[in-house]
Amino acid sequence: MIFSLAALALIRFALDVRLLVGRRTFDNLLIGRYHRPRREDHNFVFFDIAGSARAALRLGDEKFHSYVSRCFPTLIDQS
Repeated sequence: MIFSLAALALIRFALDVRLLVGRRTFDNLLIGRYHRPRREDHNFVFFDIAGSARAALRLGDEKFHSYVSRCFPTLIDQS
């Protein structure tokens, strides 16, 4: 009975961790992908749109993200 309770606790812990970090990340941890790092190049761009906080509150998350996605190519073309 003690073995069953320990196994159940371990399984429950693993399921809770999976919910916490996400299925893909948890699977990557299990297969060891994070133990063999690889070099990746990423670019980050930070820009500010005047009145963006007010617009985000007014439009909502999805519509504001769509708005920013439409603005970004315009900013790239003008540089």
